[in-house]
Amino acid sequence: MGSSRHLATILAVTLAGLWGLGLGILHWRGEASILDRIEAPLTDLRFLIQGQRAPPDSVTIVAIDDEVVQEAGAYPLPRTIIARLVEKIAGVRPRAIALDLLFVAPGPADGDDALAKALRDAPCVLAAAGLFSQAT
Repeated sequence: MGSSRHLATILAVTLAGLWGLGLGILHWRGEASILDRIEAPLTDLRFLIQGQRAPPDSVTIVAIDDEVVQEAGAYPLPRTIIARLVEKIAGVRPRAIALDLLFVAPGPADGDDALAKALRDAPCVLAAAGLFSQAT
């Protein structure tokens, strides 16, 4: 009786590991699985059911809206403007600054340098994304 319980546990752990490995390999290769195709609409549905939630008082969201883009006169915003925004936000001494922006191509050197300096001097949370050719 005890050995069949151990065997069932080992089998369950093995199957879970293989399932996780399969999903991990798809994710690592950048391929969407059928679960990803199901999950996206369900995520939207969960947000609709839950309704809008206000962030906690310790979080401030600074959004780049149409008015900011009109003021800047360009979209995407030049990196010098993003750098100034990061510097101004860093001036109020937040614990962290998270940027949800994707810079897909190099910008002018002065803008890239200004943004790099602003990010280096501020407490930032950065993530990375990349574009890769489909050639094998």
